[in-house]
Amino acid sequence: MQITLVRLGEKNRGCELSVDRFPIRIGRHPQLDVSLNEHCVSEFHCQLEQMNGILFVRDLGSAHGTFVNGFHVVRSDLLPGDQLTVGQVTFQVFYPRMRSACYDDMEREMTLAPIRPRHTADRGCRRVLSTSCRPSIGRTG
Repeated sequence: MQITLVRLGEKNRGCELSVDRFPIRIGRHPQLDVSLNEHCVSEFHCQLEQMNGILFVRDLGSAHGTFVNGFHVVRSDLLPGDQLTVGQVTFQVFYPRMRSACYDDMEREMTLAPIRPRHTADRGCRRVLSTSCRPSIGRTG
């Protein structure tokens, strides 16, 4: 299954990442599948997984959270058109709907993160710094 993540927001708007191998690890570490050079993105932030034609995201204990359509999640499905926010970086998710997956009748699977008070250090993460964007991501072998 091939997915495309399209960057939203002011910086690097429209930048597309095409991914076709799973799991996909996203974070600040330079050797991850999707490396984002942002101070609000944890070194190992989240992971994308695919099961039966449906995409899922799992937070890897990030400091500033993983969000799906504005909901702070620990784990969630990602349907075509959903918005995935990693720290302060937002992507819109696109992938072809699989025949075997019935999106219209399915209930969303989402594990929300517990509510925790914001720390003063979180305030600095409302600014977006710089991001490196590679045109396509995929592992060989």
